[in-house]
Amino acid sequence: MISQHAILAMQELVRLVRTNEPFWMNISDNHQDGRYTLDYESYYQVFPKKNHIRGDIVSEESSKYLGIVGFDGMKLVQMFLDSGKWTNLFPTIVTKAETIKVLETGSSENRDGALLLMNEEMHILSPLVRPRKFIIIRYCKQVDVGVWVITDVPFDSSRPNTSPLSRSWKHPSGCMIREMPNKSCMVTWVEHVEVEYMLHTHHIFRDFVVIQTIEGRRSVMRLAHRMVKNFCECLTMAGQVEFEHLNLESSIGGVRVSLRQANIGQPNSIVVAAATTLWLPLHAEYVFEFLKDPTKRYQPCISSENYSVILQESFTSPIGSYVVYAAIDTSSITAAIRGGDSNNIKILPTGFVVCSYAQSNANFEAFNNIGNSSGGGVGRVGADTLLTLATQILTCSPNGIDQHQYMEAIATINTHLSTTVLKVRDALINSN
Repeated sequence: MISQHAILAMQELVRLVRTNEPFWMNISDNHQDGRYTLDYESYYQVFPKKNHIRGDIVSEESSKYLGIVGFDGMKLVQMFLDSGKWTNLFPTIVTKAETIKVLETGSSENRDGALLLMNEEMHILSPLVRPRKFIIIRYCKQVDVGVWVITDVPFDSSRPNTSPLSRSWKHPSGCMIREMPNKSCMVTWVEHVEVEYMLHTHHIFRDFVVIQTIEGRRSVMRLAHRMVKNFCECLTMAGQVEFEHLNLESSIGGVRVSLRQANIGQPNSIVVAAATTLWLPLHAEYVFEFLKDPTKRYQPCISSENYSVILQESFTSPIGSYVVYAAIDTSSITAAIRGGDSNNIKILPTGFVVCSYAQSNANFEAFNNIGNSSGGGVGRVGADTLLTLATQILTCSPNGIDQHQYMEAIATINTHLSTTVLKVRDALINSN
């Protein structure tokens, strides 16, 4: 019974590894690095399951990823079938592992047919998230010359009329190992688990791990869509005001400022937006990857003292890329995650637009006193980037806004924009 169950799980895993559509959706930012998550509707139509952790507090997680590993295939297989080596190989995610019983040793030459009953404990690098414990059957099958499949399937489901004993449940998961000519392996890994997150995750991390409901996902997506739409409208500079003194060293065309009435139910309030563009002797792809990482870039959020959550959306294409984000108070984003109406959440996004500049940059060197600090990027056609930064602030007064307040707000946003541009530029140049 156990071996039959392991074979069925292996057949499912092979199909998931070898087939993308309709089972998998690409979740990569650039759609090229091959990270996928399951389309559960399509998956369960083909692979219906009797055993689940049922309930509203259950999170289902899945992923598929492919990579090249500098190991001999047989050596890698041996490591996966040794619980001690397995733990040492993945110390950042496997807390402990134990081989409870060797059901089949498999072939001495290639470990084909090896069948183990194992106990493993996996963790996230935070004390606020409890480890996930699994009792699994690990099955090794050589499906072709130089190709192995290592399958994990829960031990409980190998017995009839059982439901999950633990609150972490693993569906058929594992990897396909394919030997390459240069003594390395191409490994495709699939993980598919269910977790009762109320028992395993501190409340701070629950929404970080996953937004549970369809309504919550839709609400946050609507909020992100409105954030990007607001940012793009800001770039049109409707209501633009010309200020000759707003000039920024290294920018192209200085700083553009616009004023508009705030559409947030406050009659005596004005949104001041400012934007500028600068040239960088760096590849656009590098600039985009740098800016979308909030731990690297300088955070240009002016009034974020009372905001503890950053909502960010990034997008890239051959034409151009953007990174847009906004500070949101915790109570508002929590309501949205729970499926509440996000239309009334106040949001003033900041963002970057990244475009490749494929012409001679001789004229732009005059605007940027950067020299050759990019390590050879200056002067090369196609290696340059036009980076646009736009940010906004809200200014309001119960008695209306006078000219002095206008000028004060404009001076504030100009100072902020100038500081941000210089910090971002220097960080990009120095990190390259």
